[in-house]
Order: sequence, then structure tokens, then C-alpha cells
Amino acid sequence: MFKRAMWPTWLAIGAAAIMYFTGLGWYPLFDRDEGEYAGAVAAMHREGDYVVPRLKNTKTYYLEKPILLFWMVAASEWAFGVNEFAIRFPSALCAMVLLVLLAWMLLTLTKDARLTFIGVG
Repeated sequence: MFKRAMWPTWLAIGAAAIMYFTGLGWYPLFDRDEGEYAGAVAAMHREGDYVVPRLKNTKTYYLEKPILLFWMVAASEWAFGVNEFAIRFPSALCAMVLLVLLAWMLLTLTKDARLTFIGVG
């Protein structure tokens, strides 16, 4: 999988990583969903309930997303501190994992590095 013909694909994935991760913490939370995810994780920390996410101080459950998303944001906040970068990092990481898995799947199915680059790039 690390053949010479795969270099363009790995460069495209590297360029995507630079675009995904650069500037994650440079601007404040501006989307309603970002604020709700951050608020639900803050409530999880405050109340010690890491099973059922809630919105703010209310008893309203926030069940629109799988719990793994909130756990990933909580772990990211533990690792990087409570900031915009930590809140956005799990989404960027999942996008990168998806690109790598797509490259692996395309290379496995087609056995063609050029088609893999077209599919990933």
C-alpha cells in the first residue's frame, strides 16, 4: 500500500489534513449545533453523567447524535483544554480517518493507484 504509485494519494490526504486541522481554533463557535454540542459536553462534565447528554442545565436530553460524538469531544477537551479547537478536533479527525479508509477500500477493490487517487482527491 506504500508503493511509489501511491504517493499522489498520500500527498492528497496530507493536503486534506492540513486543510482540516489548520485554523480549527481561530474563530469562535458560530453554528447553533457547535454550541449545543459544547453545551451538552459541558453539562456532562458538570453533572458527571457521561451516558445521557443534556442541553445546558435543563432536563432536556440531547439525543440527536450518537453518544460517541460527545465522548470524543469530552476526551478532546480533556487532552487540549476547553476551547474551540478541542470541540472541532473530533470531527476533523473522523474526516481524516474516512479519507484513509476510502483510500484503503479503493486500492483493495481496484488494485489501481491512479483510480484510488481520483477517488480520494
